Amino acid sequence: MVKAYISLRMFDRVIDIFFPPKRHGFVFSTLSLNFLMSKLIQCGKVDIARFVYQQLKRLGLSLNHYTYNLAIKALCKIGSLEEAAEVFEDMDKAGVTPNAFAYSTYIEGLCLNGKSDLGYQWLQEWRVTKVPLDTFAYTIVIRGFCNENRLREAAGVLLDMEKHGVVPNVYVYGELISGYCRYGNISKALFFHNKMMSKGIETNSVTVSVILKCLFQLGMTFEALSQFEEFIKSGIFVDRICYNLVLDALCKLGIVEDAMKLFNEMKKKQIVPDVVNYTTLINGYCCQGKLLDAFNLFKEMKDTGHQPNLVTCNILASRLARCGYVKKVYDFLDYMKTLGLKPNTVTLNMIIEGLCLGGKEKEAEAFLDSLQEKCLENYLALCNGYCEVNSLEKAFQLFMMLSRHGVIVRKGSCCKIVYEKLIDVLCRAGEMGKARMVFDILIGRGFTPDLLTYTQMIKSYFKVNCSLEACDLFNDMKRRGIKPDLVTYKVLFNAHSKINPKISSLADAIQSK
Repeated sequence: MVKAYISLRMFDRVIDIFFPPKRHGFVFSTLSLNFLMSKLIQCGKVDIARFVYQQLKRLGLSLNHYTYNLAIKALCKIGSLEEAAEVFEDMDKAGVTPNAFAYSTYIEGLCLNGKSDLGYQWLQEWRVTKVPLDTFAYTIVIRGFCNENRLREAAGVLLDMEKHGVVPNVYVYGELISGYCRYGNISKALFFHNKMMSKGIETNSVTVSVILKCLFQLGMTFEALSQFEEFIKSGIFVDRICYNLVLDALCKLGIVEDAMKLFNEMKKKQIVPDVVNYTTLINGYCCQGKLLDAFNLFKEMKDTGHQPNLVTCNILASRLARCGYVKKVYDFLDYMKTLGLKPNTVTLNMIIEGLCLGGKEKEAEAFLDSLQEKCLENYLALCNGYCEVNSLEKAFQLFMMLSRHGVIVRKGSCCKIVYEKLIDVLCRAGEMGKARMVFDILIGRGFTPDLLTYTQMIKSYFKVNCSLEACDLFNDMKRRGIKPDLVTYKVLFNAHSKINPKISSLADAIQSK
């Protein structure tokens, strides 16, 4: 009965079973109580797990290592670190000796709550008293320091553990390498990866993926591809996630055929592609305008037993729209339904924007009108589509229509991006009257434009010889607490140096504004 209630997450019922007003002398086994606490923590019901532990203490029941470990874990998750420390006192009173997991769990709790210094301090003190700490304790301290961007301290922990005879494993090095990659220090990441390999510690696909991802994010595409080839030649196992990073990079470089060769090599190595791998290549073909190849790959994906997801279908629907295949778009939407996939807002928006980009603005408008349930994001997609193809009058009129209906601003939507793009394209076209109208309406509705938008407006005002309006906008930006950057000041300098040739520095321009 308890397991049935827990499987349905009916925890209140379970609590009533375990802790009724009258117990009649009946006591549940510790195993059952541990099972309850474990599931509560897994489901995020940490406060209830804490309540269960408090009730167990009140009833004076006999608890085991696992119960205390769960209590420490639950209390650390809610930040009750002092209460978690008291569990060790409870264990001492009950004659239960804490194991390595209990100590490590507490250290992890400290690190997760931004107290990695204290976690490391406890690790060192417990090590002196011969507490049984394993490699995991060091791993979580290194992870904690990395999360706090204290990479030097994290590297120091690695040296410290080696000094005390604790042999680091791939997970210890992996945390440190991930930390350096997270903050873009790829040279240090590669240094520690090479050091790990030189010690005979085999790397894993997770660490390899982290390194490759960092290289790609830093724009070091060719270095990443070279590193990937080196990993392969070294006999390091790389999984489908690693392959997908490279497939995506090749597709973005426009060499989809090379990506396909790598895809086939991957299959030869008995690494079964998943939907993500197929979708990456389908997207690559779509970006190249090779719809037939994309749909052939889509068919292969289905034939090999992979169920297409919304991401895959959205890419294909969007490309059909961009190519102007209006009827095929509608047919594909019907086909999606046969797969059990319901087109969502993203699907519809990609089609609307795609039709605009494909020169089918009227069809995009008709598609939006045909939707039974419309939302602001759908109209924003149309506005964005107009902006992309320079249909500025249509974009402006759509914005004004939305403003009259009072639905132009909504938190959590893509409003900010679209409206700032609208202001930008109007400024570039010299339509400062319309740009300022959009700007003022947004300000009036509580929307605060960012620095880039202010700078673009100021620059555009200077271009049409409206220096007074530009300076007023500059002052308004500062009043709102938006700090100008070097680009903003350069705009001021360039404009004022044309007006007053005596101005020869940024400082003079700022002073004369």
